[in-house]
Amino acid sequence: MPSASTARQWAAGRLRAAAGGPSALMARQLMAGRRTTAWVLLLVVVVASVLPALVALASGALVSAAQHGDASGAALVAAAVLGGTFFALQLSDLLVQTVGEVTGRRLGHQLAQELITSVTRPDSIAPLEDSEVRAQLALAQGIADDEVAIREAVVSFANLVVLRLQAVLSGCVLLAFNAWLALFLLASYVVFARMMLAEYRDNQLGVYDDASRLRRANYLRDLALTGRAAKDIRVFGLAAWVEEKFSAYWSSGVARQRTSWTVRLGGAAAVVVAAHTALLVLTARAAAEGRLSMGQLATYATAVTGLAAITTFSMDVVYLRQGAASVPAFRWISERLGPVRDTGARTLPAPARFRAIRFEDVGFRYPGSEHWVLRHVELELRAGSSLALVGLNGAGKTTLVKLLCGFHRPTEGRITVDGVDLAHLDRHAWQRSFAAVFQNFNRYPVGFGDNVEFGVPDRPRDQDAFASALRAAGAGEILERLPQGEATVLSRQYPGGTDLSGGQWQRVAVARAVYAVIRGARILVLDEPTSALDARAEAEFYDRMVEQIGQQTMLLISHRFSTVRRADRIVVLDGGTVAENGTHQELLDAGRLYARMFTLQAERFRVQ
Repeated sequence: MPSASTARQWAAGRLRAAAGGPSALMARQLMAGRRTTAWVLLLVVVVASVLPALVALASGALVSAAQHGDASGAALVAAAVLGGTFFALQLSDLLVQTVGEVTGRRLGHQLAQELITSVTRPDSIAPLEDSEVRAQLALAQGIADDEVAIREAVVSFANLVVLRLQAVLSGCVLLAFNAWLALFLLASYVVFARMMLAEYRDNQLGVYDDASRLRRANYLRDLALTGRAAKDIRVFGLAAWVEEKFSAYWSSGVARQRTSWTVRLGGAAAVVVAAHTALLVLTARAAAEGRLSMGQLATYATAVTGLAAITTFSMDVVYLRQGAASVPAFRWISERLGPVRDTGARTLPAPARFRAIRFEDVGFRYPGSEHWVLRHVELELRAGSSLALVGLNGAGKTTLVKLLCGFHRPTEGRITVDGVDLAHLDRHAWQRSFAAVFQNFNRYPVGFGDNVEFGVPDRPRDQDAFASALRAAGAGEILERLPQGEATVLSRQYPGGTDLSGGQWQRVAVARAVYAVIRGARILVLDEPTSALDARAEAEFYDRMVEQIGQQTMLLISHRFSTVRRADRIVVLDGGTVAENGTHQELLDAGRLYARMFTLQAERFRVQ
């Protein structure tokens, strides 16, 4: 599958394909977004662009009035216009920056919102496990990236447009003196500016354009500064390694910077200087011979200096290109993961109740892989019963849960709910039937109460259900110790916040799932929910769970056989297929894989 570097080459190709490159792409995106703010930005850019040419004209008018001894009307008007224009010119940078910031922030928020919607709304997570999608998503995240956000790109776009228009309008003033020479000078400036741009861009992009290298450098930086690896760095002596790798990744970009000026650039500069000199000499001679007034001389001389704006370069060039590069990736993600067009296929509502879910000869391979994670799986989960999945690591247990939840569709076979193919049901509604504690559950840096209520985020809290969930998960004691009660933010990154141990976080995650079950979720999925608890705490946990949720449909994954033995039925997965299926006692009596694994663990923990 395409790599991240391939994706970046694709985005760069899309930029080159766009007429005018990053500037044209950004202009189209601005007009496709919030048009009101885009038009306000355009107005500010035009006004700021006109000011240098207006200064040239007002300067000439003032000099002309002074030359003719006119100390009244014309001189006062010229002086007022020149003073006001000069003052406005000083403020124009701030105004362009401010309006560009506002416009860019709003556009960035809009695009980020659309990106989040595109990623979170699809009922399947399969695209997110596709390497090409992940590479494009890494590029699209530049829309809201703190380092080169779309906001920076919009401000840079406005700054560069102002500079270019200032130079063009100054050149237009010179047309009145000598059209051919003015056009030649403007053209030479444009050629020189493009050469400078190429040199500057290549120089700076040696540092900023390798996304893969930058991500590695930033990862190592965050590893050291956020404290995530503080213990490992000290215990394993990784400080020198982190410093060395960070320096290597960052310095490899700096080393690519080029500092030499090419002969072509020097030749172009010589042409600009010659054209510049010729124009100034001709205007001075024309003034000396009386063919130009002193006011006209002042106007043209000032306009000549305005042409230099086109050769002004800064990090705006890099910010524009980097920010614009995220837009094609954003569009690609929106088209790939956006709303699915109606194909005319009938979607049935998910049942409010069900009798049985069956896996019928189910096989599954992840996108782009030839390896079968599951093959010929046959099993049944009956409503109100508990089913435990056991097996060695990599046997396919978690993948089976993903299929059950509708996160993926089977590659072969089907999953039915009371005889109806799951593929024909409303998968969003079906997924809301589940309450789950996944093996890699999320730790939300919000209040304790919010962490639990995320189980049912769209309804007001039920205090009795909330209290029952805490009791079932054994999380009540955690709440009692929090300094600000359930309002305590579970992250030390925020003032007054605190963090929890691994076992405490597990209890909070379980409380969230149980709260969802009590409020109406029909299937409880527990994937290694007690891996961070000791044996006694685990036994107490399951006793409380049974007491609180009763005969709830449950799917349990655990490596602890003292836990799974409580399930109504146990399925042993081996090599991606169902190797055994029965009760705890039936599987022990069979004397096969389950019995061997149980015996080994029982001897270790002295479980009878």
